[in-house]
Amino acid sequence: MAKPEIHLLVLIHGMWGSPSHLDSAARVIEEVKGSKAQLVDAGAPDLHVLIAVTNARDHTYDGIDNGGERVAQEVYEEIDKLTSEGRIVTRFSVFGYSMGGLIARYLLGVLSARNFFDTIAPVNFTTFATPHIGVPRYPGFLSSIVFRVGPRMLSVSGEQFFHTDSWGTTGRPLLAVMADPTQIFFKTLASFANIAIYANAINDASSPYATSAIELEDPFLEYQYNGIRIKFDPDYPHLIHSWVLPDQPPPPPKTLSAQWFKAICSRPLLPPKLQFRFPINLIMIAFIPLLMPVFASFVLYRFSKSSKLSRARIRAMEGSESYQQRLIHMFSDLENRVESAFVEVVHDVAEFGVDAPASQGAQTDTIGERKELNANGNADSTATPLLASEAREKSHLSEAQKEMVRSLNTIPNMKKYRSFFAESRNSHGIIISRDPLQFEVHKRGEEILRHWAERFDL
Repeated sequence: MAKPEIHLLVLIHGMWGSPSHLDSAARVIEEVKGSKAQLVDAGAPDLHVLIAVTNARDHTYDGIDNGGERVAQEVYEEIDKLTSEGRIVTRFSVFGYSMGGLIARYLLGVLSARNFFDTIAPVNFTTFATPHIGVPRYPGFLSSIVFRVGPRMLSVSGEQFFHTDSWGTTGRPLLAVMADPTQIFFKTLASFANIAIYANAINDASSPYATSAIELEDPFLEYQYNGIRIKFDPDYPHLIHSWVLPDQPPPPPKTLSAQWFKAICSRPLLPPKLQFRFPINLIMIAFIPLLMPVFASFVLYRFSKSSKLSRARIRAMEGSESYQQRLIHMFSDLENRVESAFVEVVHDVAEFGVDAPASQGAQTDTIGERKELNANGNADSTATPLLASEAREKSHLSEAQKEMVRSLNTIPNMKKYRSFFAESRNSHGIIISRDPLQFEVHKRGEEILRHWAERFDL
């Protein structure tokens, strides 16, 4: 018999995603914490899983804010449906994969502004491979090209990923606003009892370690030859338990040496769909110079077309009455009231920029400390200083991104977990077991999902 009290869990997919990408996550949590699970406390509420559907495929181009507003509408509709069945939602959790984690953080602001959490307890907030601080810029030609075309080809979402947007009347990028401790997004996130951040330590081409783990440094960037010693969780072979960097890193391998080739060849050259057996694999490699221009042209055309359609959708939404009731307009109204109240006494207000120095806050920069983590993802209290050479081994983050990292890492109850999938071209889909029927390698990610599900507070 169904219980009257419900714990609502919302699952949100990522960029270009579909609800089916979260099928494994939904199945695993139902097996571990669902009504038929053996280890669930008899007095616990029933778990009800809602997979968001309104941001599928090209709708993810429309922006983090529009995505969050859509999911909020789905949440209220689902609660109305449950209420009509005599069931009451008393606890709330959210799980975001990739861009879905950013949508989830925005969703919290929307719900909180509507007093959602006055009667419903915020319990678990989880992200998997989410670019929390946007896209890091690495040195090199490819990264420069991505930063030039990304904001244009991905519509509003691209502008937000690359911090070229100006959200509402704040004059600041949305991600900077969401990481601001004075704003509703940050405050609501900090109110959750359990916050879990799952990140790929290596091989995540879509959401690199620094942004998905919310870290200033990346000790795994050159793991093949920086001397790092990694200890894995005995119960979850692809989950990092702890790591130690040497006091004196070994010299990097010489170009064209055996160790250099081993590092270069540690990942498959071709994506899974193009990996064939000998001799077809050699034929595919030989055709790469011919296929790449065709593939690049198709991708640019597809992105450009989807971006134009997205901007047309947004223009249509902006003309609707419901759009004027969204959180972005509530922020504008609030700021106008504050400005009117102080305009007579405040004549010279210093503009707050997103590249503000770290001295403006009380946060401590974590760079320069050894990351010796225990199984719960917490820093060991016996952390020892890193050498200067080790401290330089970090991602290339902007000052704005560094400030976001410092701010977000002050959130209480946040634990971080790092997966490690070495023999994969892109671990972004593996960590969520996104498509195990099509890609055998994605099945490895189920252990990470089980780790999350077993720690889910029902």
